[in-house]
Amino acid sequence: MTRGILILLYVVEVMKYYLAYHLCFGEKARRFWIPLAGGAGYSIVVFFARNLDDTSLRIIMYVFSISAIFFAHLEKWKSGIFKIIILVFTLSCVEALFLTLVSVLEINLEIAVVESMRRLCANLLSNCTILIALLVKSRLSEKGLERLKNFAMKNVLILVILMALEMIFTIAGLNWARAYVDNYKFQVYSLVLCNLSYIGVGLLGIFSVYLERTNKKVNNLMENEIRLKDIQKHYYDTMLEREEDTRRYRHDMENHLICLNRLAKEGDTDLLQRYIGQMRQQMEEIQKCRYVTGNDILDILTSHYVALLNENVSVSVSGQVQTSIDEMKLCTIYANLLQNAVEELQRCEDLAALEINFQQGTEFSRILIRNSLSKKQGQKRSQRDKNHGIGLYNVKKAVEAVNGILELKKEADFFQAVVIFKSI
Repeated sequence: MTRGILILLYVVEVMKYYLAYHLCFGEKARRFWIPLAGGAGYSIVVFFARNLDDTSLRIIMYVFSISAIFFAHLEKWKSGIFKIIILVFTLSCVEALFLTLVSVLEINLEIAVVESMRRLCANLLSNCTILIALLVKSRLSEKGLERLKNFAMKNVLILVILMALEMIFTIAGLNWARAYVDNYKFQVYSLVLCNLSYIGVGLLGIFSVYLERTNKKVNNLMENEIRLKDIQKHYYDTMLEREEDTRRYRHDMENHLICLNRLAKEGDTDLLQRYIGQMRQQMEEIQKCRYVTGNDILDILTSHYVALLNENVSVSVSGQVQTSIDEMKLCTIYANLLQNAVEELQRCEDLAALEINFQQGTEFSRILIRNSLSKKQGQKRSQRDKNHGIGLYNVKKAVEAVNGILELKKEADFFQAVVIFKSI
């Protein structure tokens, strides 16, 4: 009877890992023949290795089941081992929780079952819990899953602190027991375990700090990527619109030439000059569609933000720059500086100016952004101005990351930002 329960326990254990793999990593069940072969091998061990006790057979069962899941989902050794370690740790904690629950029920109901049956019940409860989690996950919308992920990421530090507190209380309990239990082996064991636990608490603290910093970096990268995608979409929409204007201009060119030829024959030079001026103005409007800086990211950002300026702002974009620094960091630096300049210029009611200059050297590149200041700039800071402060902080961090130099200069009527970084 017990050995039959052990084989059933193997089946439930494999199912638990398959379900957990799907829940945690989004990978569906595959290579069923591997756990089936493992089950056949384990059955042979159970029925023919009569000299092994139940504890040894359970240990062998865990080795067979974990190995079967590992090879069933194996793609890369390092990532596969990492995933298995995460699952073993997590599922062991869940199983221990349900083992405690089963033991409490066993005591209250005054029944006695073998250890294998107790673990089978705990595993069945674990499987039910994972199935409920999968059902909830499948019912949630993408927005709901995103909110759940954001909630987990924001509160993961609290969970780490709770785990650290639990470990500290466990260490305190072991230290208390060590003082009252007159057993040398237990005292040595508890002393080693306490020291290892202290190390674990320290590593947990380091991990929590690392996780917090990683979350901030990931959030900044996601924000930059979303911003860049929105700007790219706007840029390409503008390109399509201007291309349509160019196509219509080319289509009307024959009619323009007919009119010009007629005016030239009649000798009406005044009307001819006005007509040519209108054609030139129309062509200049079409040519404003794109700025060529030597870098696609800078082209997109320049064309996007300059298009937001009012007619009272004169724009000068000169020079080119080529660099191989990280595109996300380049976007963070240039987009925040240019956005701040454009938003300030949008508040200018009188004539204003924006100057953008790119310089390419043999080793270093330089970007200069100079903009006029509005009359309201010196008044009380608004929420937008606070956002400027956040943007400049992101710029400084990104410039530091590429080992560059940021120079900011403010005078009565203009603000100037200069960024110097390595070209390669």
